Amino acid sequence: MPTKTELKQQLKKAKKAKEKLAKKLAKCEEKRKSTKPAKKAKKRDKKQKKAKKKVIKKIKSEAKSFGEMLAAETKNLSDKISDDLKRVKGIGPVFEERLKSIGIKTLDDLANISKEIIEDVAAKIKLDPERMIKEDWAKQAQELAKQAKVKEKDEED
Repeated sequence: MPTKTELKQQLKKAKKAKEKLAKKLAKCEEKRKSTKPAKKAKKRDKKQKKAKKKVIKKIKSEAKSFGEMLAAETKNLSDKISDDLKRVKGIGPVFEERLKSIGIKTLDDLANISKEIIEDVAAKIKLDPERMIKEDWAKQAQELAKQAKVKEKDEED
C-alpha cells in the first residue's frame, strides 16, 4: 500500500495532468469556435457568389432582349419617319390625313405623283394645285424618301 507522501505526489501529478488536459480542452474549444464562423462565412460567400452569378445572367438576358426590342422599335420608328408626310414643307396634319385617305400614305407614293394627276389629287384633298406645284411636294418627297433609304442602308451596315 502506498504511503501518504506517495499518494500526495500522485494526487499532485493527477492535478497537473487534469490542468494540462483542461488547457488543451480550452485550446481545442477556442479553435473550434474560431473555425465555425469561418466555415459559415465561406458557405455564405459561396451562396452569395452563386446568387450574384444568377442575377448577372438574368441581367445579361434581359439586356439582350431589350437590345433586340430597341432595334425593332428603331426600325419601326424609322419606318414611321419615312412615312411621315408632314416632313414635306407645306403638308401639315390636315393635308397628311387627306392624302392618306386617298391612298397616298408614304413619301414614295407622294414622290410618284405625276404632273398629270396633280390637279386630281389637289381637288380630292381640297387644295389649290398651284400650291402643290409651287412647293414641289413630289420632289421634296422624293428627296426625303431617298435620304430615308440611305439612312436605312447605313443602319444595316
